[in-house]
Amino acid sequence: MSVTISDIAKAANVTKATVSYVLNNKPGVSEETREKILQIMKEMDYHPNVAARGLAGKSTGMIGLVIPDISDHFYAQIIRGVENTANLYNFTLNLCTTHAIAKKEKEMVDHFTSGRVDGVILMTYFLDLSYINNLK
Repeated sequence: MSVTISDIAKAANVTKATVSYVLNNKPGVSEETREKILQIMKEMDYHPNVAARGLAGKSTGMIGLVIPDISDHFYAQIIRGVENTANLYNFTLNLCTTHAIAKKEKEMVDHFTSGRVDGVILMTYFLDLSYINNLK
């Protein structure tokens, strides 16, 4: 089972809010407490839950890319360019290939737009403009 904010708070003898302040680099936490919490996070191998951050309305640091085929040279170049640009802005690319299957295109877009990523780049064959406009 993964380590939670509650586990960190208990180990540091602070509130979950204090741990959250440290995670989000907010003021209001003494340097001593901040260092203590960061050390405990390291010792407990804590990693923030990206999906939970997305559901809480915070940035996930991830961008979704939906494309039909990664084996095509054209799409491989697109992937490389998107990934390089995402990295410049400290985003991680979450790639999905649909193999040009309409049902899979819709499933992947629905998956990505449920708070798991901050944005989605679509290169699709089958999704109509009215569906895409409703994603906004």
